[in-house]
Amino acid sequence: MCSTDPNRNSYPAGTLFDYGSAPNVFGTALQRLLGADKVEAYMQRRLFAPLGIEVRWGGSFDDGNPQLSGGTYVRTRQWLNLGELVRLRGVWNGQRLVSEQGITTLLTGTTVNPGYAFYWWLKKPVPAALAASPQFERHIKELVEATFVPEDFAMAAGAYEQRLYVIPSLRLVIARNGPRSASGRFADVEFLSRLLRGRPAS
Repeated sequence: MCSTDPNRNSYPAGTLFDYGSAPNVFGTALQRLLGADKVEAYMQRRLFAPLGIEVRWGGSFDDGNPQLSGGTYVRTRQWLNLGELVRLRGVWNGQRLVSEQGITTLLTGTTVNPGYAFYWWLKKPVPAALAASPQFERHIKELVEATFVPEDFAMAAGAYEQRLYVIPSLRLVIARNGPRSASGRFADVEFLSRLLRGRPAS
């Protein structure tokens, strides 16, 4: 994820992790590679259409480009298809849509933050400074510490507690779409404990 620090250009590459969504580095780099072909059209053609996913782009920057890290809306069952593509290492209905190396990269953290890959949270320990960050606390801390959660667990966490969990060792892909919980916060560890163990986490 890119940095929102106004001094981010002063940090050497690979030395800073700062959770944020503006600007979207991946989208900018991809657009430069594509030239005249728009990012959303390319992704629709190469990824979403084969997966049967109908995308609504709900956000954009001042230049009109989509807000790739937080402005995409899809139906729950279609979101499951994306998770299944990741679980199956890039293959969908016998067709390879993403290379094996691409999936490996997608789910590999960095030396700065082993617990966060390309928009996916991972069950990996992180340096102490990051372990104390609000993002780590909110998204993944309890799951990293939960012994019942498999080590190959990966999670895409959307706004308003939308979730996509992928657990290859259990052959599971789980999507959670819905309103915030009555307490005001959806608890991933509680949800997964009831699902995987049939009982509360405590």
